[in-house]
Amino acid sequence: MDISDIIPSKTGIKILASSILAGGIKNIAKNKASGWVKRSVFNSLDPAIQKKVAAAIKNGIVAPTGKQGIIKLTQTEVALAGYLYKVKILEKGGDIRIYGNPLKNGHIFFDNLTGH
Repeated sequence: MDISDIIPSKTGIKILASSILAGGIKNIAKNKASGWVKRSVFNSLDPAIQKKVAAAIKNGIVAPTGKQGIIKLTQTEVALAGYLYKVKILEKGGDIRIYGNPLKNGHIFFDNLTGH
């Protein structure tokens, strides 16, 4: 991962997945996504976990089992969590989930940390 893939801002850490610079919501449907992790959430993580979260988001949308990346939640999970997506990481920190919803511009904003 290149440092240019992680872009800090006042509200969060933006992580570009694939090479998406425009396209909004339609890119999410094509297994491509870009996400923002709320700065306070990202900074609360161990640096090793931060790298895993960045790598997972860079992977984009993945299958719900056996992969790390962005997982589209089922309707049941959406009803329970109130979010459409979660970041899933494997191995160390694998109990951590960061939930988020897409913004109008198509970026997914991850702001709810669980299992930490």
